[in-house]
Order: sequence, then structure tokens, then C-alpha cells
Amino acid sequence: MDETTKRSTRKEIGKHLQVLRKKAGFSSAKAFAEKIGFNPNTYTQYEQGISGFNYEQAWEMADALQCSLDELGGREWPPGGTPELSADERGLVDSYRRMDDDDKPAFMTTARGLAYAGEAKKEVKGADAPVADEAMSDPTVQPTISRGFN
Repeated sequence: MDETTKRSTRKEIGKHLQVLRKKAGFSSAKAFAEKIGFNPNTYTQYEQGISGFNYEQAWEMADALQCSLDELGGREWPPGGTPELSADERGLVDSYRRMDDDDKPAFMTTARGLAYAGEAKKEVKGADAPVADEAMSDPTVQPTISRGFN
């Protein structure tokens, strides 16, 4: 990487660092630097893109800002972002979060079982087996799937 590209990259990372710091409630670079044990002048150079920082320093800042290293550097990961959840998917997540912790394992077992059954049904349909298709649509039939769970 040439020096011009390095400077440009440092400036971009510094901008993201500043945005994340402010979002985390630190109005000044000095206050944040002191909170994480960095020299305030050195930290300010990071935000201004004058100096770069090492991996360990990035990790400390990301932890303090409660973000990923990708977010700290302004990188979107995965590329293209995380796909939006459908209303049904959001409903499942919401239901799971509202459950008692004791009920969550049964919920997960049921969800995984249905997912595996759906995969098996797709495989059976590909084999053109009407008897198996009828069995899969019968809620009283429990599918046996070798790669499943106990």
C-alpha cells in the first residue's frame, strides 16, 4: 500500500472512530482516551488520521465502544450488510427473547427439528416418493434424520 493510500485509510478510520466515540456518549477525545488509558494526544492523532494504531489498541477501543473491529474501521461485514429479517423471522426472535430460560432449549429443539424435517422433505420430494410426502405432511409422524439432534 503506498503512503497516499495509507494516509487516506487512516483518515477514514479516524472519522469512524470519532463517530463511534460520540455515539458511545464521549463528547471529547480526551475523555475517551483517559477512560481507556490512552495518551489523549496520541488518541487525537488516531481520530485525525495522523497516526495509525495496532491491533491490540483497536481491540481495546472496539471493546470500550461496544463495536466490532470491522465497525471501528468503517468496514461493512458481511459485504452488502446483513439481510433484513422478515416479519415472521422477527416474530420468532421476539418470541424466543420473551421466553423463560428454561423453555428456550425445547424451543430450539423444536425449531431445529422442523428445519431438518423441511430439508428431508425437500430431499424426499426430489426422489418422487408420494408415500413419504404424505408421511411428512402428517403431524403425528416423527421424522428420523441421521444428522439431527438427540
